Amino acid sequence: MVHLFTNPLKVPLPRLACFTQYHDDSTFSYSTRSSLYLDIFQEFRRPHPREDNLNTTATGNQSADCVEVVLHVGCWFHRPTFFPMWVYPTEKPRSRMISLKPFLALAAAALGGVRAGTTVWSGSFNPFTSAADFDKWSWSSQVGTYQWYIHGSQPTSHYLALDPSYKNPADTSETHGLKVTIDSTATWNSQMERTELIPQTTANLGTGNLFYHFSVKRTNTNPPNSAYEHQVVFFESHFTELKYGVSPNPTDLQWMIQGNSHWSTPFTADTWFNFAYDIDFNAKTVGLWASTGSAPLTKVVQNVATSPSTNSADWHVGVLRIVNDPTPEDWYFSGVYIESGPITTSVGNGSASPSSSSGGSPTTAPPSSSTSVPSTTPVSSTTSASGPKQTQWGQCGGTGYTGPTICADTFKCVAVSPPYYYQCQ
Repeated sequence: MVHLFTNPLKVPLPRLACFTQYHDDSTFSYSTRSSLYLDIFQEFRRPHPREDNLNTTATGNQSADCVEVVLHVGCWFHRPTFFPMWVYPTEKPRSRMISLKPFLALAAAALGGVRAGTTVWSGSFNPFTSAADFDKWSWSSQVGTYQWYIHGSQPTSHYLALDPSYKNPADTSETHGLKVTIDSTATWNSQMERTELIPQTTANLGTGNLFYHFSVKRTNTNPPNSAYEHQVVFFESHFTELKYGVSPNPTDLQWMIQGNSHWSTPFTADTWFNFAYDIDFNAKTVGLWASTGSAPLTKVVQNVATSPSTNSADWHVGVLRIVNDPTPEDWYFSGVYIESGPITTSVGNGSASPSSSSGGSPTTAPPSSSTSVPSTTPVSSTTSASGPKQTQWGQCGGTGYTGPTICADTFKCVAVSPPYYYQCQ
């Protein structure tokens, strides 16, 4: 007789346990396999409900106790499942070792075949067969999974390219990755070089605990120049982002919270760096998961209090270089997706999963786009009713800028990267 039910609790580590326990405490035995992180999980010692009817052996002259054996199967991602069953001894209680082989096979299947979180938006590049596919999106026809408007004056193929060699080989769910190029032609709405994609979705990407996944790489061909500040995969408000070319370690990829470095690693060539921003919009915290190559993500920074915010259309997948320089740079991206928890730590498992919402309702104008972590030094606070006004996070000044210089409502024009960029905050 076997009973099966699911425990709603989440377990932090894989566990597998099996034990036998007789009521007279005469014998206790268990089996573990360290390679599968097995350990004793819990002991039960109680009679079976039918014990009154099973109190003798076949000869009718020996008393016997009923034994409950519990097998706990769990893993990092999955809710634990219990398989309780009753064992009825027919002779004097003695030590019994329960075989775990069938359950080990079940655990292995569970570990290999089930994902953790729920993908709320997939940024997989599988739907795009060429760079021209990104041009299908426009403000009047918002199709596909990416908004594509932050780029220079050259054709899309000058800035974006797709190829199987551009993806993380560990991500078997993707057929190709994306190469992003910036150069002196890539200026957009300023004198800074920018090539960036933004999620096109009606899903709410700013609620609950979400994990923003992506992988990034460089090579020794058109490498990034560490003498210049780069902002990589950032939000409008810059509450969290990656940076390259900034102090104290300009040759490192540095993970930032509100402009302060909390973690860094040398940005070596031909290495895939995998990340997940762990953002709890309700608790107002952000942490970081990271790994390289095919290694599973591990949490490298515990969640820190900050002010996370997004309108679901301001996560910039790409690169911004603060200083205009004619030298081209190539950056590679793979495994882009957003999921609700618990986090998927294996590389690539969620990047090609179907998005719960990939289309969006038309917007009449592009959202404004910032470029750096805000400073606290205002340079203008005018809110005059005359002339056009810039919205929050929009550019309001800087070298070569010709757009609105007055901020809407009570926002102020703040020096972000003077003299290059000022922003309404």
